[in-house]
Amino acid sequence: MPIIPEGLIRSLRKGEKYVVSENPIIIIEKVDDIPDLINPVFMEGLPGIGYVGYTTTSYIVKSLNPKVFLKLYMSILPAQVSIRNNGLAELISYTFYYYKGKARDFVFMLGDAQPANPQDQYLATLLILEILKELGVREIVTVGGYGKGTQPERPKVYGAATDAEFAEMFSKYGVVFSNTEPEGGIIGITGLLIGLGKLMGFRGVCLMGETSGMFRDPKAAREIVKILNEHYMLDVDMSGLEKMIMEFEKFLNVVSEISSTEEKKFKPEKRFTEEFRYIR
Repeated sequence: MPIIPEGLIRSLRKGEKYVVSENPIIIIEKVDDIPDLINPVFMEGLPGIGYVGYTTTSYIVKSLNPKVFLKLYMSILPAQVSIRNNGLAELISYTFYYYKGKARDFVFMLGDAQPANPQDQYLATLLILEILKELGVREIVTVGGYGKGTQPERPKVYGAATDAEFAEMFSKYGVVFSNTEPEGGIIGITGLLIGLGKLMGFRGVCLMGETSGMFRDPKAAREIVKILNEHYMLDVDMSGLEKMIMEFEKFLNVVSEISSTEEKKFKPEKRFTEEFRYIR
């Protein structure tokens, strides 16, 4: 049984501004006309490890300037507003965009947060999939970070796909599909969109950029954007991302210098370490 009324998009196309349901509270706002899409691909960006997923998709959105057409509000998200430019308050939401590509169209989704518990994550995922189904989407790309604890110089991109053909397709771009990595699997909506999507007839892949997980990581995002750019012919301008990486590397150098200074400050004297070297 769908968790929202069937024919949601049809209702919005007929002129409805909002679709509302209760328990939990779900509000779907039509911001602009619902588009007719050609063989659309869905890509999402949500907060997660190293903010890789959000950074990747938000950069693509900023570069391509797609059109906002839906906003999704749910009571299973944190009960708060975000403060936008010029101090304007906006309810936490998931925003859907569409972009008319060269050969096919795209639906992007950016979100401010994820639900806190597994049941609500399942609920949000099923709701998103229901929306995508009615938009004609059958192909899903989710994006996230794979935390390694240390900052790689050249981040790898790991993948998990719904089927072997999809895995082989992205392997050509250097995506690593492994039986053992990422350890612990893929948590949250980013993973559930692939898992539940497979059950509902969607094909998809999750791309995870290798990152320390300690900072917002544009280097990991860059590697994923390059893959998506090539595979889907998106023509995303990379120059803005390169500037972000330059600032990120400056920040890492400052952090490294501070860490080195603190380590020297508290390093025990050689005599002390030799006298007590038997202590474990």
